[in-house]
Amino acid sequence: MRRKRTVADPSLVVAYRRVSTDEQAVSGAGLEAQYATIASEVERRGWTLLETFTDAGISGKSMNNRP
Repeated sequence: MRRKRTVADPSLVVAYRRVSTDEQAVSGAGLEAQYATIASEVERRGWTLLETFTDAGISGKSMNNRP
């Protein structure tokens, strides 16, 4: 028996923000700018932002030490 495929609603989105240094994370400037850009695009496209994920001050250099 074949399973029915469901298609996700493309208007429901999540956001991912990231800065790689502690200085960027503490200042908030990078994360705030990213959020402003994301929020603007979500509104422009009529999307619904379900959740925002943030990696602040965590380098992508070593994937073994990432939470």
